[in-house]
Amino acid sequence: MTEKQKYIGAFLDGYFSDKNIDYGFKYFSILEEATIKAEKKWEKYKKFKNK
Repeated sequence: MTEKQKYIGAFLDGYFSDKNIDYGFKYFSILEEATIKAEKKWEKYKKFKNK
């Protein structure tokens, strides 16, 4: 597992920790949005880390 995968996985765990959503279209829609947010945060983290 790469560092990026670990970062995004941790982000998604935190994002969904307070949500009680059943699997279905709504879950996958929210998952898609959260993954996009995680990708953007990863890019910022990567730039900050490399300074």
